[in-house]
Amino acid sequence: MKRGGKLLLLLVVLAVLGVGAYVAVKLGEQAEERERAAAETTEKETYAVSELTADDITKISWETADESLSFEKVNGEWKNTADDAFPVNGSVIDSQVETILSVTTGKEIQNTEDKSQFGFDTPAVKVTLNDEIEYVFGNPTNLTQGRFLLLNDKVYTVDYSLARDLSLTEGDVLMYDEVPEMAYVVEYRADCPSEDFHVDLIYILQGEEDGSGSFYIRDDMSRTISQDQTISLVNNIYTTKFKHCVNYNAAPEDLAQYGLDEPVMTIWLKYVNKAGETGEYTVYLGYATDEVGNYRYAKLPDSNMIYAYDGYIYNNVLLKTYDYLEDRAKFDSTE
Repeated sequence: MKRGGKLLLLLVVLAVLGVGAYVAVKLGEQAEERERAAAETTEKETYAVSELTADDITKISWETADESLSFEKVNGEWKNTADDAFPVNGSVIDSQVETILSVTTGKEIQNTEDKSQFGFDTPAVKVTLNDEIEYVFGNPTNLTQGRFLLLNDKVYTVDYSLARDLSLTEGDVLMYDEVPEMAYVVEYRADCPSEDFHVDLIYILQGEEDGSGSFYIRDDMSRTISQDQTISLVNNIYTTKFKHCVNYNAAPEDLAQYGLDEPVMTIWLKYVNKAGETGEYTVYLGYATDEVGNYRYAKLPDSNMIYAYDGYIYNNVLLKTYDYLEDRAKFDSTE
């Protein structure tokens, strides 16, 4: 190829590359512009439906097809208006207040004379603030599958998940008894008179810093017992949280019906927490809650709350005799 032809070809190539670079830059700028426009549009179209703050709210209630709950703030604490003995988890109420006040919308719907088309005839949940401000979240209908909010006779589009997040049950707002934080257990006792069952174990510490050591039978330390099984046993006790409350204000005369006036089993632990402090923890177990026995009634010593405790732990973890623990020692993992 002659020199002039080569030069012409080079110029064509450079021109093509230049056009490609220019197009790429423009496309990038256009994409950024679209993103900015979308962000600005979202910001303009999404706004809060209320100007109230959490400090303005002294009463709040929820109503669904299955449950109605109402709470009032008295001296800075939330109380159940239907039952003053109800132990309220105030942080849950505070969180729900923040959720309802932070509701935003992207659109107010016009021509809403027929409110039934938005699912307000059978709402998913109605939240009322201070006995007068009603947030009604409609159920999706055949005409509209989205979630709509009726507030001050205006209809808004809102986040679909809000109705679910705001549909509380009694169990959601109950303040449950807490299991204390434990780093390790140094003593364990379990007594079950009806089964003539008694286990008394002691933990001999070997490593002061990491809490390492071994469990022994208090009255016969010459017997070798399974460390894996014993650790699993005590771990199941102090990691089992109380969640299934069947009576939050049981009177002393109520305990007999649960088998807790004279507990079927008493479990006692002495433990050390992460700060190196010692403490004691006791759980009383009563009758099985039903014939299947998936749960057993349980309570803590200074609590009026009765729980359904995991029946599997009772049958397969707690009722472990010395013979069983000794037999399982040969299966312990070795380093």
